[in-house]
Amino acid sequence: LEHGGTALFPTALCAMQSKLSQLDPQGMANTLWAVAKLHTACPSPEPTTQLAVRNFLTALCGVLKGQNGGALRRFKPQDLATTAWALVSVGYPDRELMLLLVEQAQTKLHEFKPQEIARMSWAVSAAGLR
Repeated sequence: LEHGGTALFPTALCAMQSKLSQLDPQGMANTLWAVAKLHTACPSPEPTTQLAVRNFLTALCGVLKGQNGGALRRFKPQDLATTAWALVSVGYPDRELMLLLVEQAQTKLHEFKPQEIARMSWAVSAAGLR
């Protein structure tokens, strides 16, 4: 995650944070998935990386919770499941957002594939929602 002595990941997250409003649902879910994968690959990041991740997640959650979760209505089942999984995987299971994700998942449950149901179920359980 370092290149030429500068931390690439925090810089990339900062740049991505400024473009959140331009991302479609799949782009948001994929970006969050990438953050979660990097987090699991490097569970003890540098403080600057931790701060960048926290700031990015706070901004992304704000976008997703805006208008009472209005952005989530455009999410496909895969996007909902990936977002829920990623939030829990990075240790940022924002309860309000998780409840909004569950609410949207319930309206689209008939569209979920088995893997998406499993991923969403794991995230809900791991987040302590019942």
